[in-house]
Amino acid sequence: MNTRFIAVNLKALFLLVPMLAVGFTPIAPAWSQNDLVPTDPNVLNQLVSRQIIASLQSPHAQVRSQTLKNVIVYATLDFDQVDLGGITAVLAEVAEEDASRSNRRLAVAALRSIDTWRAKRHLSHLDGMGDTEYRSLVASVLSEYHTMQTNGSL
Repeated sequence: MNTRFIAVNLKALFLLVPMLAVGFTPIAPAWSQNDLVPTDPNVLNQLVSRQIIASLQSPHAQVRSQTLKNVIVYATLDFDQVDLGGITAVLAEVAEEDASRSNRRLAVAALRSIDTWRAKRHLSHLDGMGDTEYRSLVASVLSEYHTMQTNGSL
C-alpha cells in the first residue's frame, strides 16, 4: 500500500472522528431553566428545609455558622416566605451539641426567631439566652446581612 494513501486516510479519520462525536452529542433541552424551578410553595419549602438541614449537618463550622445566620434572617425578615418549623429539631441538636459555642448561641437565637410551638418546646430544654443577648446577636446578624447586600460581598 502506498504510504501517502495511508497518511491521507488517517488524516481524514482524525477529522471524521470529532465530527461524529459532535454529531452524536445529545442536544440540550428546548425548555428554559425557569421551567424546571418548582413554583409550588410546599415543594419550595421542602427544598429549602432539606438544604438547611444538610448545611447544618456539615462538618465545617463556618458552613453551619452561615446557615444559622441565614435562618435568623429568614425568620426575621422573610418569615412569610419560608416555613422553618420543620427544622427546629436539627436547630436544637446544633444548640446542644455543636463544638462551637458561637454556633450553639446562633442556634438558640434561630429557635427564638422562629417562635413556633416546636421551637419553644426545644428552647425549654436548652440554656436560656437573655433578651439583651438575643437582640444583640440578631442585630449583628441582620447588620452583617445588610452590609453583605449593599456591598455585595461577605
